[in-house]
Amino acid sequence: MLANKRLLLKTLSARSAFFFCSIPSDKDLPMSKYHEISDHFLESLCEQFEAIDQSEIDDVILSQGVLRIDLADEKSTYIINKQSPNKQIWLSSPMSGPYRFDLDLESNKWVGKGEDCILDLLSKELSEWTGEEVQFVYENDLL
Repeated sequence: MLANKRLLLKTLSARSAFFFCSIPSDKDLPMSKYHEISDHFLESLCEQFEAIDQSEIDDVILSQGVLRIDLADEKSTYIINKQSPNKQIWLSSPMSGPYRFDLDLESNKWVGKGEDCILDLLSKELSEWTGEEVQFVYENDLL
């Protein structure tokens, strides 16, 4: 009986190791490439936020991997930042809360759980905020 339990545990351990080792391809991205792509992404977003009507956006600041966008109501702030240990982009939205996004190398988009793309989410929320269509785009030729 004890031998059967050990065999079962060995089998489960081997299966668990197999699933554990099937790491998504974005995690294999070298850290230097992650920094290059995420910095480029944040710079692009910064430029696009700066282009929005200044009666809607109070301030846009990008510093050391953190993009801060203060909306004109003086109460609402977006924070978009690099999360280097996880190779992610994190978003704190005053409208919908916190999100984490991974780089999907196939679609070349930062996507969260449920396949939400950060650009689609920001476009939707800022369109609602401004009352006009806002469309964030990102072209990444760094891969």
